Amino acid sequence: MTRLLLQAGPFAVQAAWLSDGELTAYDALPAGSLPWLGRRYLGRVAQVEAALRAAFVELGEALQGLLPLAGAGLKEGMTVAVEVVREPEAGKGPLLAPLPDRVIAGRAAPARLAAPEPVEALLRAFARSDLTEILVGGDTAPWRALCRRHLPDLAPLIRPSEAPFADSAIEEAIFALLAPEVALPSGGRLVLEHARAMTVCDVDLAAAARQGRSAVAATNDEAALALARAMRARDIGGLLVVDFLKERGRGAGERLRGILRGATADDPGQPRIGSLSAFGLLELTRRRQRPPLAWRLGEPCPHCPGGRRLAGWWLAERAAARLRGEARHWPGRALTLSAPPDVVALLATAADRLPACELRAEPGLARDALSIGPR
Repeated sequence: MTRLLLQAGPFAVQAAWLSDGELTAYDALPAGSLPWLGRRYLGRVAQVEAALRAAFVELGEALQGLLPLAGAGLKEGMTVAVEVVREPEAGKGPLLAPLPDRVIAGRAAPARLAAPEPVEALLRAFARSDLTEILVGGDTAPWRALCRRHLPDLAPLIRPSEAPFADSAIEEAIFALLAPEVALPSGGRLVLEHARAMTVCDVDLAAAARQGRSAVAATNDEAALALARAMRARDIGGLLVVDFLKERGRGAGERLRGILRGATADDPGQPRIGSLSAFGLLELTRRRQRPPLAWRLGEPCPHCPGGRRLAGWWLAERAAARLRGEARHWPGRALTLSAPPDVVALLATAADRLPACELRAEPGLARDALSIGPR
């Protein structure tokens, strides 16, 4: 069974894809935000860079994007209708694609023409033909209306659910997607580290494992499968470099490439897999439209310059989901919720949309700490 969980809460819009009960994809967008992908602008060409075969396009809002020329024949000062196909990241503006044959009357460039709502963006991103059920938390009307307009075949699959993201197993699976390590069945691990130019992936053998050839090969095979799942579930794109365990003999590289090719055959990110080097490194690329999931659900850390921590809006939405579940578990009981101060402050702004509870700000709690129970 393939299920899609959807929830438009006070702080975030969430979507999760479950295949036979296993979380295989997740995303969340801040409530009220305007997703980048799919935004449309009427821009003005600010500069043509022949060496890059691209043009910088003024989009308004103190923003410039990069538009590959591809024989477009653009000149400085020209007006062009464009769409965002990759989000801005690390000081770089968004990547643009032209909107062919678009004539915009009565608008002066630069100007934003359209932007998808969070609910529309997530529904389009997660819609698939093999869905069997869509569970929606809260009001189903906006989701049904969107399906009728854009994805009519999915509308009959929508079912109401009081708190689809209150399940502790789903919460644990989401946190696992944000962790840098992936546990392997043999006891080894795959470690993922996101750098500015690439994602570095390291394969470690289990401490208690036999150091024989079969143990090394088995761990590498498990890591290749885990990497294929992680790239898609965590939305990792761009260049990836994998440091596999060194194997003796020939054929290891082709075997691992074959595993990766098979496991990523239906990946919409279209991974391209390189060859295994003499040092056991394998390079691959995956289409990158946005930063990885862990980065998107984070925010700059005020205590560690250059570092990131889980975003307050996401933690507040997680707390709201848990609170709905606890309110069902303790009907009629007064509840108390304890969380870090900034999370509690956000929850207080939407108290009228949450089950009644006493909010307690606890400065000493860990960033992801959350306690809910009866008084």
